[in-house]
Amino acid sequence: MAISFPASNDWPTPFGQTTGATTASKTYPAAVTPGSTLICIAGSVTNDSLSVADTVNGAWTAGESNYSAVFGNKLQWFYFVNTAAGTPTVTVTGTGSVARFIAICEAAGAATASVIDGTSTKNLNESGAGHTPAPGAITTTTAGAVIGFTLYYPAGGITAGSGYTEKFDDLPEPSFYSLGIESQITSAGSQNPDWSTKDYSMSFGFALKAAGGGGGSAIAAISSDYRMLGLRG
Repeated sequence: MAISFPASNDWPTPFGQTTGATTASKTYPAAVTPGSTLICIAGSVTNDSLSVADTVNGAWTAGESNYSAVFGNKLQWFYFVNTAAGTPTVTVTGTGSVARFIAICEAAGAATASVIDGTSTKNLNESGAGHTPAPGAITTTTAGAVIGFTLYYPAGGITAGSGYTEKFDDLPEPSFYSLGIESQITSAGSQNPDWSTKDYSMSFGFALKAAGGGGGSAIAAISSDYRMLGLRG
């Protein structure tokens, strides 16, 4: 079966957010489908250690993280494979009372074991010269979903890559900056989430396998614009 993103649980807003606490939480608006993979992106304004857990399944698996001194922000993604039924509340926990956010999504139809496909990617560009934000190519072995997100400057919005449809572009939390979400249906192969030219970016990408190899696949790419403190446009 192909991966899909149930509308009610497709990066629901407002995101979980706090202006100064050790945790931020968000509850799925609708009950999740048993067997789905749950995904989140967590942000912090300091380079602290983050962990994620929910009220139905327990602890999540950590993905890649990165921190930029230029941005003064940290981003990290997490996931939980083969969720139980229920309506989970997902919480990110860090150290220190600082501004945080958590954004969540449900990927229905994902593989219920060994869901990550290929090698996750990330890239940090702090040169200040115009470039294309992109985490790097991901080679998928089966139909599924590729997720990408990018922290970027200057402000003013970011344009989805060719073939992608933007789903969200707004502030995830007032201390942060705009988070854009884009998606695309695709087949397995070399996937290259990217966005319009910016000067600074911190980009990530990872792929999820569809259950049974899927018939088709969906790609969702997430881009985030945290207009840096002191650099708000």
